[in-house]
Amino acid sequence: MFGCKDTTLHIAHVLRRLGKTINLITITPEMARLNKVAGYLNLQDYSELFKSIYIANSYSLKNLTDAEYFKQQSELALGLCIGWQRLLPSKILDSFKIGVFGMHGSSRNLPFGRGRSPLNWSIIEGRKWFVTNLFKYENDIDL
Repeated sequence: MFGCKDTTLHIAHVLRRLGKTINLITITPEMARLNKVAGYLNLQDYSELFKSIYIANSYSLKNLTDAEYFKQQSELALGLCIGWQRLLPSKILDSFKIGVFGMHGSSRNLPFGRGRSPLNWSIIEGRKWFVTNLFKYENDIDL
């Protein structure tokens, strides 16, 4: 699971109640400040929920150390990206057998409403609806 927000924590609680094992990829509070992560939550404080916690060296996951970490993981099947405000590099996506799935809220279905602060923009634009889009990450550009 990729994440660093309260939404990540909520999904982790649900998965643990279902008896699922979770490996977390997250960032430090310092990295969150540097990257201006809105709503950051230090998930290291909830280590009992996770089998392992990997602290990324870059929020973009483009650091060579991060790429090497994923290269060494031989049993990656399914990834969840919940509360991670960045696209995932192709090399990381390719390391998951089934794929990586994420969610994005917006007042419209994707690709409309993409980007940061979708709830805020929905309110500013006077939108009447807010939906959550569930999707599989692909190696293509964020359309």
